[in-house]
Amino acid sequence: MGWFSRTFSNSNEARKERASLFLEKGRFNDARIELIDMDDAGAISMREKATTALVSMNLDEAVARFHSGDHAGGNDHLALAREFGATDGDIQEARKVGRRLKSEQNREVALKKKQLIDKKKAPSGSDPIWSLPPDDPRVRYAMRVESYPKDLRKRLVELGAGFAEAALEIEDGNPQRAFNLLSPFVEKDPIARFERAKAAMASRNAAVAISDLMIFGDEVGHAVIDNTHTGALLSQLLAQTGKSSEAMKIINKVQSSDDHPALALIKAQLLEGKGDLAQAEKECVALVKKMPNNMMLIRQLAGIMLKQNKRGEAASVLESALQRCCTPGKCSSQPLDVNAVRMLARIYLEDRVQEKRTQSLLMDLQKHSQKEEWEDQYLAALVARNDAQPFAENMAKQLIKRLSPNDPRREWVSQAFGV
Repeated sequence: MGWFSRTFSNSNEARKERASLFLEKGRFNDARIELIDMDDAGAISMREKATTALVSMNLDEAVARFHSGDHAGGNDHLALAREFGATDGDIQEARKVGRRLKSEQNREVALKKKQLIDKKKAPSGSDPIWSLPPDDPRVRYAMRVESYPKDLRKRLVELGAGFAEAALEIEDGNPQRAFNLLSPFVEKDPIARFERAKAAMASRNAAVAISDLMIFGDEVGHAVIDNTHTGALLSQLLAQTGKSSEAMKIINKVQSSDDHPALALIKAQLLEGKGDLAQAEKECVALVKKMPNNMMLIRQLAGIMLKQNKRGEAASVLESALQRCCTPGKCSSQPLDVNAVRMLARIYLEDRVQEKRTQSLLMDLQKHSQKEEWEDQYLAALVARNDAQPFAENMAKQLIKRLSPNDPRREWVSQAFGV
């Protein structure tokens, strides 16, 4: 059976062939779903093989989750294992492991909290954070203090327990309450504005978040807090609210004394947004040299190249990154970046080149995609077009109907199909 028929036909023969392929690739649930309502001996045999594998995989994953401390995730996988036919004995044995690990992890966490409190000297001020007992919820705030630059931590602690409790309301899912409780503290010390900005963002109040971050930058100085660069965050919010020129001014100002990668990334995005593609590409290339395994950045660079019609260069960048970053067995191997695969397959299909490599990419998408995206249907339409299928144009028309008038993907369909 040909690739197209095997992929898109719904006949029993095609479904069993897809299921067989899924079993070979380790996609056991996909195989089970393909065969779920078929009752011939071959289908039953393959379905039993798939469910047995799913039981084993979910039991193993449950134990792995328990070891990592993710007990909710472990229980979810036990439920899946039971659904696929795990015995009561299998479930009980895995739960026994989970209970033992949770007990050990709870003891370890309590010990670490106690050690953290013990090694801190109590600062001046009422109800100092570091004097709290290990089981007090405000100990979480002590961890947050650690995420600030060292020269700012004392100022946070001196704001007292009331500020700590207010900030924790953000983590507890009460951003508006957190915002109200934090507001009195911003007059005491502008360092409080970063936490209030977070509460404002969570409450979808971008204007106040921007104001707080601006004042924080002016009076405290932009910094990296909990892996977030406050200057980059401010610029991003400005850009999202249509103030790209102001965002660029912030980036240029902060970059004069700070070369944090997040600033360069936002700058490249701003340059791309205003159409300065050559400079955006230059910024991305410089950043890729610093972070060669960042697939999101590599996709951004390839996208900028595509906008300049540098299709061969974009494909080369993606091919190199996929080989370097996503090839099993290499020292830097990471999970396959399916969006990079989609982009590369799109280039090859639109240009009608690299047919063998394209089929390999499409197989990778079948194996690794969690759900079908619009782009996957667009790729299927391109396959149909390249195979001269009569229904290809209708597929394209249906795809374009699902896009908003300003969606840039409309141009893809228009150029590929002339619709």
